[in-house]
Amino acid sequence: MLSKKEKFEILIDFTEKKYGTQKTFLHYTKDYELLFAIILSAQSKDDIVNKVTKQLFERYKELEDYKNADIEDIFLIIKEVGLVRQKALYIKNSATILVDKFNKQIPLDRELLTILPGVGTKVSGVFLGELYDFHFLPVDTHISRIAKKLDLVTANATPDNIEKTLLSLLPKGENSIRVHKHLISFGRDICLPNKNRNCYLCPLEKVCKHKIDNLK
Repeated sequence: MLSKKEKFEILIDFTEKKYGTQKTFLHYTKDYELLFAIILSAQSKDDIVNKVTKQLFERYKELEDYKNADIEDIFLIIKEVGLVRQKALYIKNSATILVDKFNKQIPLDRELLTILPGVGTKVSGVFLGELYDFHFLPVDTHISRIAKKLDLVTANATPDNIEKTLLSLLPKGENSIRVHKHLISFGRDICLPNKNRNCYLCPLEKVCKHKIDNLK
């Protein structure tokens, strides 16, 4: 029987070979643009986020522009993403805080970052990992599903618990944000959340909790 560490190492090896080097899924040219794109990506597809941020970033060139923007203008630009009114407020209010309290500098501290509206441990982890290679492995719905199906964590584990566990299982020297992106791709391509999942492509099909439970 495989240990949790062995299962995770098999998965990491498989996804590394399958996906290799991956660029950031979201498009940006400035650090705060990446932060805003990650905020917008919650419960939204990356292609839709990239579509609206192209317009958003062309309209607003500096953080002060977001601070001074009409909230309805932001809303109209990003209306295709989910939770649009809430996210429009997140962006405007986060820009305001960055301008007024942080001198337009995004704090490179996960706890400080979560002061910003719409920024939790996932958003801050992705931002700091992607731009500055911080040793975080932020957990989204894909990674949570994979970890639970492979019995790497308990069924009621929180995203913070899952991240802590996966980091403890991560082989020394592995780039955590690279693994984060690989696992997301694996969740999108193979370990899907519906009946169209491609279990036959998974190297851990025989030890997957989903498969075992279905055989009982």
